[in-house]
Amino acid sequence: MQKDTHIAQGGRADYNSVRRWPRFKVSLSLRLVLHGPAGVEYMYAHGRDISEGGMAVYVPTELDLGNSVVMELTVPHSQEKLLLKAFVRNREGFRYGIEFIDLGQRERDIIGNGCRALMLLQ
Repeated sequence: MQKDTHIAQGGRADYNSVRRWPRFKVSLSLRLVLHGPAGVEYMYAHGRDISEGGMAVYVPTELDLGNSVVMELTVPHSQEKLLLKAFVRNREGFRYGIEFIDLGQRERDIIGNGCRALMLLQ
């Protein structure tokens, strides 16, 4: 069964009906590890929402769709710093939609627990 995507106010697509996981508002600093032709580059970024499958981040640089990145962050309501592999899936300006990949059970549990805590608070 295919779910429809609707255009929300402001002309942006509303993907809430097709998302696999609910998103939760956050405001957190994180660091991206980018591998490029010049080698490894570290870039600070800002996370604006998170789900069990990914997050939206603002990054002050150009990233291509499909780029692989490593994110270093602490999920809300957790004390553990995580290093997560991710792909850039979409973008609007410097706002990037990042999908987590190759998560282990420990990472899934930490992210899931953080999202459940955010659900209770929002």
